[in-house]
Amino acid sequence: MPTSRFFDLSKPTAVIAIGLMMVILVMVLPVPAWVMDIGLTASFAFAILIFTTSIFIEKPLDFSS
Repeated sequence: MPTSRFFDLSKPTAVIAIGLMMVILVMVLPVPAWVMDIGLTASFAFAILIFTTSIFIEKPLDFSS
């Protein structure tokens, strides 16, 4: 008997759909200031991580691994 595919959330399309729903939810529902601060801090940290990684790689293919 085939299992339910409802819980197969590891596929990229499901991740994109869940992420989009979360963005829309943040726009509609009021979010506490400390949650927005943590999100902004995480966004800056991720951007700095990608920036420094792209500076220190020697070959473009090193960025993907």
